[in-house]
Amino acid sequence: MQKVYWKQKVKNKSGYKDPTVLASERPSLYDLFNRVNSSIIDDGLIQKEEFQHVVFRNNNKQNIFTDRVFDLFDVKHNEVTEFGNFLCFLSVFHPSAQ
Repeated sequence: MQKVYWKQKVKNKSGYKDPTVLASERPSLYDLFNRVNSSIIDDGLIQKEEFQHVVFRNNNKQNIFTDRVFDLFDVKHNEVTEFGNFLCFLSVFHPSAQ
């Protein structure tokens, strides 16, 4: 009798698909997220203004580039992003990403 093995895709606890990021990279990415998150309001989320402030050191100036890049992070379209979205977006630039 032949044994049958089932492959099952498992989502991580946050509900996101596991991005292409090495486990050793996650702590440094979390530190980066926290630095961006706490640049204006320390609430555990990155606001669009915080993102603009970190990229251009000026959150008063409207910039179409930062708006579009932030929209890629902002999956829920509520002007904020959380760590899971941040991690998934950055994983696109990982050398092992397909």
